[in-house]
Amino acid sequence: MNTKACSIAIGLALIAAAMPGTINAGDADPAVQAITTAIQSADTKQVLAALPMIEQLWPQKPDAYFASAKNAAGALDAAAAAPETRGAISNLFSSMIEKTMPSAPESARPCLEAKNDAILYFLNFREVREDKTNLLALARHVGTIRSLMVSNFVPKTVALNPPGLLDATPAQAQQIIQDNQRNQAYNDWQQSLATANTILTFQLLHDAARVAGKQPENAGFVKDVSTAARLAPEEQSQLQ
Repeated sequence: MNTKACSIAIGLALIAAAMPGTINAGDADPAVQAITTAIQSADTKQVLAALPMIEQLWPQKPDAYFASAKNAAGALDAAAAAPETRGAISNLFSSMIEKTMPSAPESARPCLEAKNDAILYFLNFREVREDKTNLLALARHVGTIRSLMVSNFVPKTVALNPPGLLDATPAQAQQIIQDNQRNQAYNDWQQSLATANTILTFQLLHDAARVAGKQPENAGFVKDVSTAARLAPEEQSQLQ
């Protein structure tokens, strides 16, 4: 990705992350409704009481989980919660970022994108972006993303009319269509990973460098971040 495209991608991601999380208005789950009501109350005690319910949304309702975590953090911030209460924002991030993605690209992609959107939102809070433990968790997430990326990835072939489809038996045609759809899903998955890597690595390097501050006593932190995120030498140099 060239520099201009990279800057545009980062800018768009940050704009999207600044927006409230979206929960399906038609979700009749009593837990989701109770969480939404608590968050909309703007009452710190009610929001804090809803945090355990938010955790229980995972893994059955990943979209609702990430949106609720994001909205709860925003509510705590807007309510000007006391310093000791604002620690809940950091704790919520610590739990959220450790959530693992599904293995199938078809379900992993939307889950990863929702998670990354929430991560970028949480990085607005000093409790998150200035905390070494949270930044190391972010580094591990970046490292996981990089481990899933295929080096020098060449997109799999996807066709509007796959070869052999017209002459295939019904069973063969179904297989051809499914293979085509799997190729598209895998291509989309690799693109999402590449985009996430670009945006989150940028944020990690920026925030970790500020926390490290070129202080000798932070050399261990810099090394741990570099190892966890699988940073290249030229990336590591930005932390030193």
